[in-house]
Amino acid sequence: MYDHIASSYNALHGAEQQRKLRALLARVMLPKGAVLDVGCATAHLSSFFSDREYVGVDPSQPLLDLAPAGVRVLCARGEQLPFSDSAFPVVLSLTALHNYSDFRRGVEELFRVCGDVCLVGVLKKAPASHEIVSLLKQRFSVQEELSDQHDFLLVLRKV
Repeated sequence: MYDHIASSYNALHGAEQQRKLRALLARVMLPKGAVLDVGCATAHLSSFFSDREYVGVDPSQPLLDLAPAGVRVLCARGEQLPFSDSAFPVVLSLTALHNYSDFRRGVEELFRVCGDVCLVGVLKKAPASHEIVSLLKQRFSVQEELSDQHDFLLVLRKV
């Protein structure tokens, strides 16, 4: 989906994604341990987690090819994550779920690999945005919900 704009992804979406992540991080104390960024694109948010292990996953190899040197990235779909249950204390997925061929499976996978905190952004104008938010609220405990200009932002906890 984003292969054709890979070279301009950061210019088009980087600042907006960073703004959303800052808003979420200001509202949660993250547990120690690794972060999984599902739908990481170019792994441009990895710099926010320089004090811990960061793993980025995206289905677009052209985007992943632009990840910063030394950042661990894998080409995989969010509906089928190649990790064990509760493998990451922190899971992040900003503005990605609406792009999945099966967002219900994507929500289940976020829950499965999350050990504690899940930070999610859901694009408001996506046709299934309210259904996605509802599924997330059913699966996780909501610590905080924010309304950004373009996204619903959720701080979620696995219980």
